[in-house]
Amino acid sequence: MQRLLTKSLIIKVLALGTVFAFVIAGGVYAYETLWSGKVYITVTGPAATINWSCPIGGQALIAPYPVNGRPLLTASAPCSGITASDSAQLWGIYYLDETTGTWLYYIPGFTSSMLTQLEPGKYYYVVVSQACTLIIPQ
Repeated sequence: MQRLLTKSLIIKVLALGTVFAFVIAGGVYAYETLWSGKVYITVTGPAATINWSCPIGGQALIAPYPVNGRPLLTASAPCSGITASDSAQLWGIYYLDETTGTWLYYIPGFTSSMLTQLEPGKYYYVVVSQACTLIIPQ
């Protein structure tokens, strides 16, 4: 399965309760589901193509680090503007501040959420109710 994405960033999340990391960047996107049970996001830009392996389920998440071409967010995106398709629910977005060791989170409808926007150069973990497509306005 492959789908090209342009105007809004759309990320395919493939399993119930899956924790999925993503970084937003400008350019054209493609995602693929491979038989190995991993999702590969390919970001094509003017300089290179980047493959990012995101394990599914209870596996540890190890994404490429900057030297491997980590895609970057070109503009901040408000968490409240993110929607899920296919009757799915966005349960939360999480970010680990590695400097302080603090987890920041956005939980829709929860007034004490500490994460209000997605920012350039950061990895985020997403939890959804079912397989869906997340739509992140840019």
